[in-house]
Amino acid sequence: MSGRPAPDALALAGSLSLVVGAISPIQGGRPVLSAGLLDRLASRYSIDQWPEQLGRLFNLCGRAQTLASQLALQGTGSTESSGVMTARIGLLLRLVTAGEQLQRMVLDWPLACPQPGLAPDMALLKAARPATPPAQASLAELQHQMDTLSTLLAERLFGMPAADWLREWQTQPVAWLHHWSQDSHSSVARWLHAIRPDACAVRLAHRVLPTPQTDPAGFADLGQRLLNDPAQSQRPSWHGLAAETGPCTRGWQGGGAPGDESLWWRLGARVADLAAILSRPDSLRFGSLTLGLDTGLGWCEMSRGLLVHVAQVQRPSPEAAPTITRYRLQAPTEWNFHPDGALAQWLRQTLPTIDGLRRARLAATALDPCVQLDVQSAEEPSQPTSGQMPGKCLSAAPSPSAQTLPRALPACVLALGAHLKNKACLVAGAQVFWSDAHGDLADVQACTNLQASVDRVLALARAQGHAIQAVAHDLHPDFFSTRLALQTAERLGVPAIPVQHHHAHVAVLLAEAGRTDATTGLALDGYGMGSDGTAWGGELLRVDTTGWQRLGRLSPLALPGGDRAALEPWRMAAGALHALGRGGEIVPRWSASVGESAARTIAAMLARDVRCPPTSSAGRWFDAAAAALGLRLRQRHEAEAAVALQQCAQAWLDRHAPGVVADIDAVARHRLSADGELNVLGLLEPLLALGDPVAKRDDDAIGRAAAQFHISLATALTDWVGRTMPADPAPFVVALSGGCFHNGLLRDHVQRKLAQRGGAILATTEPGDATLALGQAWVAAWHVVNERASTMPDLNAP
Repeated sequence: MSGRPAPDALALAGSLSLVVGAISPIQGGRPVLSAGLLDRLASRYSIDQWPEQLGRLFNLCGRAQTLASQLALQGTGSTESSGVMTARIGLLLRLVTAGEQLQRMVLDWPLACPQPGLAPDMALLKAARPATPPAQASLAELQHQMDTLSTLLAERLFGMPAADWLREWQTQPVAWLHHWSQDSHSSVARWLHAIRPDACAVRLAHRVLPTPQTDPAGFADLGQRLLNDPAQSQRPSWHGLAAETGPCTRGWQGGGAPGDESLWWRLGARVADLAAILSRPDSLRFGSLTLGLDTGLGWCEMSRGLLVHVAQVQRPSPEAAPTITRYRLQAPTEWNFHPDGALAQWLRQTLPTIDGLRRARLAATALDPCVQLDVQSAEEPSQPTSGQMPGKCLSAAPSPSAQTLPRALPACVLALGAHLKNKACLVAGAQVFWSDAHGDLADVQACTNLQASVDRVLALARAQGHAIQAVAHDLHPDFFSTRLALQTAERLGVPAIPVQHHHAHVAVLLAEAGRTDATTGLALDGYGMGSDGTAWGGELLRVDTTGWQRLGRLSPLALPGGDRAALEPWRMAAGALHALGRGGEIVPRWSASVGESAARTIAAMLARDVRCPPTSSAGRWFDAAAAALGLRLRQRHEAEAAVALQQCAQAWLDRHAPGVVADIDAVARHRLSADGELNVLGLLEPLLALGDPVAKRDDDAIGRAAAQFHISLATALTDWVGRTMPADPAPFVVALSGGCFHNGLLRDHVQRKLAQRGGAILATTEPGDATLALGQAWVAAWHVVNERASTMPDLNAP
């Protein structure tokens, strides 16, 4: 294999912009952290090759990336370690990190914040680059390089042995740094002395990220979130909040005045870190954790902070070598330059003056990003003319789906939309101004585009004299749109109003119809966090201007392995088998298709109820049906299995006379409980019989079963709506919303059956998440005018 980076390395280059005084002051990111890219790269290499190849993809900190990758693979149980290897790795990590720290201080600091009369000390810079690359050196050679570097730095940087300098720092860090920078003749000390006034003026609140050594349980949870939540790589959180990692958060810094929040202390901590690396063998720590079957976490402390990798491998057979199936990493830059972090908060509150811009560059230098970074001043967007919106992120004309609402909303609201298919909107009176589609907010660029849209829509509101009274967002606390909404609301001095996902879906239709009367809504989709914190997606609601009520839900189905089940529909079908009391069939049914190990693992998880959270999602029921018939066991794209199921059903219906549908429609396999729960488990029983891999495949019977699932589900939903609604609803109006109603076959049958019962149907051309912001705005506007909570009791709550 060539030592040159893979072609995808060209896509890894990222950048950051610090915009002083902006609501969204940290913009940009790194495509390497996008979901799927690392999976694709890792699949090209063997487990032995991957760590070195991964290290080559990074211009900076490549050795630490390789080490963290090796440790993550150790955690999966697919590789082994030795004591000799561990001793060499520890020394290598210290020496490489020392060289990186030295280069930052000697070369990068003066370039980022130039000071008159100061030039880099080239002798020190040369010491950061030994003749024999450390990665190629033996253990004895590494120790010799470390001793040589220690001697040189004691003379030309510290002015004393590194251990003595460190001892003074740990006693009185701020005072010692001032004394040393004033008296020392080293270029680093003189630079620090020159920037001291600015460094002392900038204070960033600390929220320290611990290490897996100090909080293994917390990092086991973080590792699972990193693996299963694409947003965690790019917008990391520790117990729901941003945190900081770096030299100032090392374990040995415990005596280093953690209460000092200045850049002065942070810059001094980096010098102290170099002294500790030279004098303390335990200064940089590393290790691995086993997160579960074939899943491992590797971590190491490197120049910028804590680096975390998570790997998941697959073993096709006991004899075959394992292969990497999923790979994630979390780097210090995403923690330290978090859009909700301490730096972002300081940038929002800082005026874009000459002093403000200079101090912002110094703050970036202290936190040390590993990507290209520029500092900008927030500029007032140009005023729109002739009714046009500035830039390309906001539509000049009203949205085609809601150009002018039939009824004006009672408050002006900015709504930031859904996590998937994100679009934001500003609703002022009866006018709706939509942003362009940003895509899924698991992607860095989508988040950047949403930030830009918010800045532009605020400029529009000011230009047209619209006073925004609230900012609406999804109920989920970890979504990027939620965090941006909270920041924006704080800046505007208005409330941020969370809106439950399916409540917003139904509210879209009420806004478009101009309705304010209580309306029954059927919301079917893949996922939305419920008011109880669980995964919802098959909801029957009652909504009006004072709030909402959950009338019922689809019966919960287990999600074996959590979010990963949405990518592997066979897991949902296995969950259905387990729910039917047929868990013993899981292994023989799917071993040949997915591997015996995977099938046994899922069967055991279901039997023990381990990592099998429940969901009422209609989308997951479609996944289970598609997998039960053998149409899709895995899917790469959202709704891929559901589309295959619909196409199979439609093709069969197109080949048969209409009278056959009536025969299918006569079969009722659903059950409705007294508490409003609709159980559709019975709809899967005939599908599971036909899709059995050991049975002879009958394509006509499979097509008929797919059609029967759609039509029987439409019957069940209609019966559910009719029997669960409050007595004597006047008028009988039902809103159909959620991404599952993109399925034309299901939508047409539900509408026809409801109409036969005398119902009036509210529907929209875009029932999915792309229009969710309008529903959020509708709910928030009535929340503002009613001055009350926007949630009525959940009838299913205990």
